[in-house]
Amino acid sequence: MEPESESVVENTASLPIIKNSVVLPYQNSEKHNALFVKSLLQALCKRSYNGKDKVPCFICKKEVVLHQMHNHVGLHILCKLQNTSDPIFQPVGEIPCGFCGLDGCITQLTTSFIKKKHGQATIVSTCLYHHSKMNYKAASVSSKNAPCTNIPIQCSLCPLTSSGSPQTIWKYNVVNHFIIECSNSASIPGELLVQMVIRKAEEKAMGIQEQDTINYGERFAIPDSNGLEPEERTDVHKRSRSDTM
Repeated sequence: MEPESESVVENTASLPIIKNSVVLPYQNSEKHNALFVKSLLQALCKRSYNGKDKVPCFICKKEVVLHQMHNHVGLHILCKLQNTSDPIFQPVGEIPCGFCGLDGCITQLTTSFIKKKHGQATIVSTCLYHHSKMNYKAASVSSKNAPCTNIPIQCSLCPLTSSGSPQTIWKYNVVNHFIIECSNSASIPGELLVQMVIRKAEEKAMGIQEQDTINYGERFAIPDSNGLEPEERTDVHKRSRSDTM
Protein backbone atom coordinates (compact mmCIF):
# COMPACT_ATOMS: atom_id res chain seq x y z
CA MET A 1 0.00 0.00 0.00
CA GLU A 2 3.05 2.28 0.43
CA PRO A 3 1.50 4.12 3.41
CA GLU A 4 4.32 6.66 3.66
CA SER A 5 3.93 7.91 0.09
CA GLU A 6 1.21 9.88 -1.68
CA SER A 7 0.52 6.77 -3.76
CA VAL A 8 -1.39 5.28 -0.81
CA VAL A 9 -4.52 7.19 -1.87
CA GLU A 10 -4.46 5.90 -5.43
CA ASN A 11 -3.52 2.40 -4.28
CA THR A 12 -6.39 2.33 -1.78
CA ALA A 13 -8.88 3.54 -4.40
CA SER A 14 -7.86 0.67 -6.68
CA LEU A 15 -8.63 -2.03 -4.11
CA PRO A 16 -11.70 -4.14 -4.94
CA ILE A 17 -14.66 -4.08 -2.59
CA ILE A 18 -15.76 -7.65 -1.81
CA LYS A 19 -18.80 -8.51 0.27
CA ASN A 20 -18.58 -12.18 1.25
CA SER A 21 -18.64 -12.65 5.00
CA VAL A 22 -18.63 -16.45 4.67
CA VAL A 23 -15.08 -16.79 3.34
CA LEU A 24 -13.59 -13.35 4.02
CA PRO A 25 -11.52 -12.30 5.82
CA TYR A 26 -9.24 -15.31 5.50
CA GLN A 27 -8.66 -17.26 8.70
CA ASN A 28 -5.94 -19.66 9.72
CA SER A 29 -6.51 -23.10 11.29
CA GLU A 30 -7.00 -21.46 14.69
CA LYS A 31 -9.77 -19.23 13.36
CA HIS A 32 -7.66 -16.11 13.68
CA ASN A 33 -7.99 -13.50 10.96
CA ALA A 34 -5.10 -13.39 8.54
CA LEU A 35 -4.28 -10.76 5.92
CA PHE A 36 -6.58 -8.45 7.83
CA VAL A 37 -5.81 -4.80 8.60
CA LYS A 38 -6.94 -4.08 12.14
CA SER A 39 -5.80 -0.46 12.25
CA LEU A 40 -6.43 1.43 9.02
CA LEU A 41 -4.45 4.62 8.35
CA GLN A 42 -6.18 7.55 10.01
CA ALA A 43 -6.01 9.52 6.76
CA LEU A 44 -8.20 6.89 5.09
CA CYS A 45 -10.80 6.79 7.89
CA LYS A 46 -12.97 9.74 7.04
CA ARG A 47 -16.63 10.58 7.30
CA SER A 48 -18.47 10.62 3.98
CA TYR A 49 -20.40 13.83 3.32
CA ASN A 50 -23.06 14.43 0.70
CA GLY A 51 -22.41 17.28 -1.71
CA LYS A 52 -25.50 19.07 -0.38
CA ASP A 53 -24.41 18.88 3.28
CA LYS A 54 -23.52 22.13 5.05
CA VAL A 55 -20.11 21.99 6.72
CA PRO A 56 -17.98 24.61 8.52
CA CYS A 57 -15.03 26.13 6.69
CA PHE A 58 -11.88 25.32 8.68
CA ILE A 59 -10.42 28.74 7.80
CA CYS A 60 -13.26 31.17 8.60
CA LYS A 61 -15.84 28.89 10.34
CA LYS A 62 -18.59 29.90 7.89
CA GLU A 63 -21.16 27.19 7.08
CA VAL A 64 -20.88 26.30 3.39
CA VAL A 65 -22.62 23.72 1.23
CA LEU A 66 -19.96 21.06 0.55
CA HIS A 67 -20.09 21.20 -3.25
CA GLN A 68 -19.34 24.97 -2.95
CA MET A 69 -16.52 24.60 -0.41
CA HIS A 70 -13.85 24.22 -3.13
CA ASN A 71 -14.87 27.63 -4.53
CA HIS A 72 -15.09 29.19 -1.05
CA VAL A 73 -11.68 27.90 0.05
CA GLY A 74 -10.17 29.04 -3.26
CA LEU A 75 -10.85 32.66 -2.25
CA HIS A 76 -9.03 32.18 1.07
CA ILE A 77 -6.02 30.75 -0.78
CA LEU A 78 -5.98 33.62 -3.31
CA CYS A 79 -6.22 36.20 -0.53
CA LYS A 80 -3.14 34.69 1.09
CA LEU A 81 -1.24 34.61 -2.21
CA GLN A 82 -2.11 38.24 -3.01
CA ASN A 83 -1.62 39.50 0.58
CA THR A 84 -5.25 40.67 0.54
CA SER A 85 -7.20 41.26 3.74
CA ASP A 86 -9.21 38.19 4.73
CA PRO A 87 -11.00 37.83 8.10
CA ILE A 88 -10.05 34.32 9.17
CA PHE A 89 -9.77 32.29 12.38
CA GLN A 90 -7.13 29.82 11.17
CA PRO A 91 -4.27 30.48 8.71
CA VAL A 92 -4.39 28.93 5.26
CA GLY A 93 -1.82 26.12 4.86
CA GLU A 94 1.58 26.68 3.25
CA ILE A 95 0.70 24.14 0.54
CA PRO A 96 -3.06 24.16 1.14
CA CYS A 97 -5.54 21.52 0.09
CA GLY A 98 -7.99 22.93 -2.44
CA PHE A 99 -10.90 21.25 -0.67
CA CYS A 100 -10.32 22.46 2.90
CA GLY A 101 -7.47 25.03 2.79
CA LEU A 102 -5.26 23.20 5.30
CA ASP A 103 -1.97 21.33 4.99
CA GLY A 104 -1.67 17.56 5.21
CA CYS A 105 -4.29 16.24 2.78
CA ILE A 106 -3.16 14.00 -0.09
CA THR A 107 -4.95 14.43 -3.41
CA GLN A 108 -4.15 12.59 -6.62
CA LEU A 109 -5.33 12.40 -10.19
CA THR A 110 -5.38 8.66 -10.74
CA THR A 111 -4.17 6.60 -13.68
CA SER A 112 -7.74 6.42 -14.94
CA PHE A 113 -7.55 10.19 -15.48
CA ILE A 114 -4.73 9.70 -17.95
CA LYS A 115 -6.78 7.10 -19.81
CA LYS A 116 -9.82 9.44 -19.81
CA LYS A 117 -12.00 6.79 -18.19
CA HIS A 118 -15.64 7.47 -19.06
CA GLY A 119 -14.51 10.90 -20.24
CA GLN A 120 -14.13 12.06 -16.63
CA ALA A 121 -11.08 12.81 -14.52
CA THR A 122 -10.80 10.67 -11.42
CA ILE A 123 -9.72 12.39 -8.20
CA VAL A 124 -8.89 10.54 -4.99
CA SER A 125 -8.15 12.37 -1.76
CA THR A 126 -7.77 11.91 1.97
CA CYS A 127 -9.49 15.25 2.58
CA LEU A 128 -12.62 15.18 4.70
CA TYR A 129 -14.23 17.72 2.37
CA HIS A 130 -13.59 15.90 -0.90
CA HIS A 131 -16.75 14.42 -2.38
CA SER A 132 -16.59 11.76 -5.07
CA LYS A 133 -19.18 13.43 -7.33
CA MET A 134 -17.06 16.54 -7.90
CA ASN A 135 -17.05 17.24 -11.64
CA TYR A 136 -13.39 17.83 -12.53
CA LYS A 137 -14.17 19.10 -16.03
CA ALA A 138 -16.70 21.66 -14.78
CA ALA A 139 -14.38 22.78 -11.96
CA SER A 140 -11.61 23.53 -14.48
CA VAL A 141 -13.74 26.22 -16.16
CA SER A 142 -14.53 29.49 -14.41
CA SER A 143 -18.24 30.30 -14.34
CA LYS A 144 -20.49 32.94 -12.79
CA ASN A 145 -21.61 30.69 -9.93
CA ALA A 146 -18.26 28.93 -9.45
CA PRO A 147 -15.39 31.15 -10.70
CA CYS A 148 -12.63 29.22 -8.87
CA THR A 149 -10.52 26.91 -11.09
CA ASN A 150 -8.17 25.67 -8.38
CA ILE A 151 -8.03 22.06 -9.55
CA PRO A 152 -5.48 19.27 -9.15
CA ILE A 153 -3.01 19.26 -12.04
CA GLN A 154 0.04 17.13 -12.76
CA CYS A 155 3.59 18.48 -12.52
CA SER A 156 5.63 17.28 -15.48
CA LEU A 157 8.85 18.54 -13.86
CA CYS A 158 8.71 16.22 -10.83
CA PRO A 159 9.79 12.56 -10.83
CA LEU A 160 6.94 10.08 -11.16
CA THR A 161 5.44 8.73 -7.95
CA SER A 162 6.23 5.18 -6.88
CA SER A 163 3.00 4.06 -8.59
CA GLY A 164 4.18 5.51 -11.89
CA SER A 165 1.84 8.52 -11.94
CA PRO A 166 2.89 12.18 -12.33
CA GLN A 167 2.90 14.10 -9.05
CA THR A 168 -0.37 15.93 -8.40
CA ILE A 169 -0.38 19.56 -7.24
CA TRP A 170 -3.12 22.16 -6.83
CA LYS A 171 -3.23 24.90 -9.46
CA TYR A 172 -3.14 27.73 -6.91
CA ASN A 173 -0.11 26.11 -5.23
CA VAL A 174 2.06 25.97 -8.34
CA VAL A 175 4.34 28.92 -7.50
CA ASN A 176 5.09 27.63 -3.99
CA HIS A 177 5.55 24.12 -5.40
CA PHE A 178 8.12 25.36 -7.94
CA ILE A 179 10.04 27.23 -5.23
CA ILE A 180 10.12 24.23 -2.89
CA GLU A 181 10.31 21.24 -5.25
CA CYS A 182 11.39 22.39 -8.74
CA SER A 183 13.75 25.32 -8.14
CA ASN A 184 16.50 23.63 -10.18
CA SER A 185 14.37 23.31 -13.32
CA ALA A 186 15.58 25.52 -16.17
CA SER A 187 12.19 26.08 -17.80
CA ILE A 188 8.49 25.31 -17.51
CA PRO A 189 6.84 23.21 -20.25
CA GLY A 190 4.28 25.21 -22.23
CA GLU A 191 1.30 23.04 -21.35
CA LEU A 192 2.02 23.33 -17.63
CA LEU A 193 2.48 27.10 -17.96
CA VAL A 194 -0.97 27.43 -19.51
CA GLN A 195 -2.53 25.20 -16.83
CA MET A 196 -1.08 27.24 -13.96
CA VAL A 197 -2.16 30.70 -15.07
CA ILE A 198 -5.08 32.23 -13.14
CA ARG A 199 -7.06 34.56 -15.38
CA LYS A 200 -7.68 38.13 -14.27
CA ALA A 201 -11.40 37.69 -14.91
CA GLU A 202 -11.44 34.70 -12.53
CA GLU A 203 -9.78 36.62 -9.71
CA LYS A 204 -12.04 39.62 -10.28
CA ALA A 205 -15.13 37.38 -10.12
CA MET A 206 -13.86 36.00 -6.80
CA GLY A 207 -13.43 39.47 -5.31
CA ILE A 208 -9.67 40.01 -5.76
CA GLN A 209 -8.73 43.56 -6.72
CA GLU A 210 -7.06 43.88 -10.14
CA GLN A 211 -4.05 45.75 -8.76
CA ASP A 212 -3.38 42.89 -6.32
CA THR A 213 -3.39 40.47 -9.26
CA ILE A 214 -0.96 42.68 -11.20
CA ASN A 215 1.38 43.05 -8.20
CA TYR A 216 1.41 39.29 -7.63
CA GLY A 217 2.20 38.61 -11.29
CA GLU A 218 5.06 41.11 -11.30
CA ARG A 219 6.47 39.74 -8.04
CA PHE A 220 6.78 36.20 -9.42
CA ALA A 221 7.27 37.07 -13.13
CA ILE A 222 4.02 35.34 -14.09
CA PRO A 223 2.85 36.21 -17.63
CA ASP A 224 -0.35 38.21 -18.01
CA SER A 225 -3.25 35.80 -18.40
CA ASN A 226 -4.61 37.75 -21.36
CA GLY A 227 -1.57 36.67 -23.34
CA LEU A 228 -2.22 33.00 -22.69
CA GLU A 229 -5.85 32.75 -23.76
CA PRO A 230 -6.41 29.83 -26.16
CA GLU A 231 -7.67 30.76 -29.61
CA GLU A 232 -10.71 28.98 -30.99
CA ARG A 233 -10.08 27.98 -34.60
CA THR A 234 -12.70 26.27 -36.73
CA ASP A 235 -10.92 26.39 -40.07
CA VAL A 236 -8.02 24.08 -39.21
CA HIS A 237 -7.61 20.48 -38.14
CA LYS A 238 -6.78 19.81 -34.49
CA ARG A 239 -3.14 19.17 -33.75
CA SER A 240 -1.10 18.38 -30.66
CA ARG A 241 -0.22 21.27 -28.37
CA SER A 242 3.41 22.32 -28.48
CA ASP A 243 5.47 21.03 -25.54
CA THR A 244 7.36 24.31 -25.13
CA MET A 245 6.51 27.99 -24.94
